[in-house]
Amino acid sequence: MKICKGCNKEFTPKNKDQVFCTNACFHSWRRRKISEEEINALYLGGKSTIEIAKLLSISISAANRRIRNLRSRSESAKLALKLGKRHPPGLGLLGPKNARWKGGIKRNKNGYISVRMPNHPRAPKSGFVAEHTLVWEKYHGPLPEGYVVHHLNGVKSDNRSENLVALPIRIHAQGHKQTTMFIKELRQRIKSLEEELQYYKTLDVIPLERQNAETLKN
Repeated sequence: MKICKGCNKEFTPKNKDQVFCTNACFHSWRRRKISEEEINALYLGGKSTIEIAKLLSISISAANRRIRNLRSRSESAKLALKLGKRHPPGLGLLGPKNARWKGGIKRNKNGYISVRMPNHPRAPKSGFVAEHTLVWEKYHGPLPEGYVVHHLNGVKSDNRSENLVALPIRIHAQGHKQTTMFIKELRQRIKSLEEELQYYKTLDVIPLERQNAETLKN
């Protein structure tokens, strides 16, 4: 025998998971008015949104909506972070204690590699310093003010000492500008040659090599 969760009457369950005596009792219980105190008690008690939805037999979206109505977004986020339900443990920590620690090395979208060295003079708030700067300083000492480290072969992840050179910021910028213009000119030339090739393909012209071969046969 079990006690029905909806009407609190005794009933004989058909299986071990049955908690309502009838379907009508279940639907009646589900349509009940869930008090704010009930949801708030579960939320403050450390229950996640999924757990609250399961306990109250409501959808996850409905549980989220009820929680948002009870608490402000900022307050809910802080509480959820404290309870460790929305974020992995250690997400707000720095260094190896952080849940997303990847060894202190990262690569940005431009291809540059950075190493976490928060005590370095050039370290920003994030604590990550460009690896090519660290390698150059290892062999030549502190990088002079107004200088940047340049990759000679243009490969931004190739941080071998022989591939790095320190240049004044102005000269470094001019070099990149000239390289960009040179690449643009090459692309325009390639496009022009492709258009010229397509034009000759439309003509009924026998190539010079083929003409010479036919002349030799005759």
